[in-house]
Amino acid sequence: MPDKRSIRTKREIQRALNSLIQQVPFSKITVNMIAKEAMIHRNTLYLYYADKYALLTEIFESSITINTSWRQNLLDHPFLLFNEIYKQSFHNTIVIQQNDSEFDEVITKCFTDLFASVIGDDYNQYFLLGRISAIITWINRTGQPYSIYKDGDKLDHIYTTQQFPEANK
Repeated sequence: MPDKRSIRTKREIQRALNSLIQQVPFSKITVNMIAKEAMIHRNTLYLYYADKYALLTEIFESSITINTSWRQNLLDHPFLLFNEIYKQSFHNTIVIQQNDSEFDEVITKCFTDLFASVIGDDYNQYFLLGRISAIITWINRTGQPYSIYKDGDKLDHIYTTQQFPEANK
């Protein structure tokens, strides 16, 4: 069991990153900046986290409480659930970080990892994860006007029908 000092240090490191991502794009934040904000040496930060990506991942994952309906909602309406998570936990951060591709990559990876953990050994469900990935890739590669943070209803429709909307002509 971690001692109180370790718990306090981790909390300070997390607070530091939370503070910085309210002001600075995630891609511009360095380990040195986080350490300075937390008032610790950068080597201390590395005792707890491999890098800033691992730190953001832990912050994201710890903000999500999984309830009994979560699994079915994730399988049936993953983008609406994604929207709900962000409305509850990360709304202000999303607004600030919405154009930072590094932030998007970390959060998307966290979400897909959580999806995979919910699926467990039901390997047939991995096809659903592939559909989510296909939609996110389609948005990013083709410059679609959809946001995984705001357009859950539209993206879930694409997910359910397995049809991308036709391009505006």
